[in-house]
Amino acid sequence: MIEKYSAVKKRSANSYIGYIRFIFSVALLMFSCFSFGQPGKSGAVTISALNTVVNCYSSVTNNVSAGATSVTVNNSGGSNCNWECGDLVMIYQVQGASVNTSNSDSYGAITAYNSSGLYEFNYVTFANGNTVNLQNPLVNSYATSGRIQLIKVPSYTSLTVNAGASIVPVLWQDGGSFRKGGVVAIHCTGTVTVNGTIHATSY
Repeated sequence: MIEKYSAVKKRSANSYIGYIRFIFSVALLMFSCFSFGQPGKSGAVTISALNTVVNCYSSVTNNVSAGATSVTVNNSGGSNCNWECGDLVMIYQVQGASVNTSNSDSYGAITAYNSSGLYEFNYVTFANGNTVNLQNPLVNSYATSGRIQLIKVPSYTSLTVNAGASIVPVLWQDGGSFRKGGVVAIHCTGTVTVNGTIHATSY
């Protein structure tokens, strides 16, 4: 009986140690994820080609309320940005202002900006299908009628744009469910040397 009890006790202890190891592994994985969500993740980069696109764009398909920690994106039609833990992202609403529609000299004047032009930055914790989960609650609310997009933003330790090279956005696509592009967003923790150009006009 003593030997049997000892064996059971040993198995229980091993199970407990295994459980602690599992919890430690999960905690380590989470810590690793958040530790990658830091400036400079994309390293040092030199741009040497004309019309280089460094951002990736996806249309956001759900209305987003302030305080939300996830968004739903359209990953089809060339919009799959392969969202990864630690990616810096920008959420941006392109349209949505109200204008004066009266038959007068004031026709077309903006009466309310609503959420048009709002943007903010965040970090990806993980993506599950079309759902991109964010590290911090969003500050603003965004409406799909205003063409929301989630933009992957490179975060460099240094950036050099060689002479004759340029950084540009994907051209604004205003058709169907793929309304996105038209924005250049870059983060850099160190030196930025631009001997070429960075612009958000057409190619």
